[in-house]
Amino acid sequence: MGLPIPPELRPPIAAWQERVKGQFGAWRVVPFANWHVTLHFLGEADAIHAPPLEKWVRNLSIPKLPGLTWDRWFAFPKPGAATTAGLAAGSPAAWDRWVKELADGLLQVGFRTEKRAFVPHLTLFRGRKEQAVTLPAELPNLTFRPLKLCLYESQLTPTGSNYLVRVEKALVTDAKALSKALKEI
Repeated sequence: MGLPIPPELRPPIAAWQERVKGQFGAWRVVPFANWHVTLHFLGEADAIHAPPLEKWVRNLSIPKLPGLTWDRWFAFPKPGAATTAGLAAGSPAAWDRWVKELADGLLQVGFRTEKRAFVPHLTLFRGRKEQAVTLPAELPNLTFRPLKLCLYESQLTPTGSNYLVRVEKALVTDAKALSKALKEI
């Protein structure tokens, strides 16, 4: 489950990604078709759990959220031994509350979420095994404002994952509707 990067941010991020990719050696560049801010990783959804999950996502409202400024790098699990790297932002309290509310709702439709703290990030580079990476000093200085929420299905291919949109929900700036949707599950 995640938030796709709006079309107007793709060209400046892609240009910046192109400028710094040499610093990542043999790492793969994540194509913009796969760019999104992950809210929750849900794992497998079988035929029994997928329909209620999709219905729940269709009924969600997304509260008005402050923009996120890509002001730092992230490397997971850590710069000295990373398999993914990209841009990150601080997580305002409104985002943290919403991500927690989503986790509570997901639990009600049968999905456990990861316990680690939410760190808004955009994965731009992937390595095949953990390796040290020196993160470039340059940052693109862009602010992300979500337009929609998507439920993604990850399909593994020989060249990496492709993310297919299963459900797409337009941005709604009504916090009361979100609370109502969570109660109706």
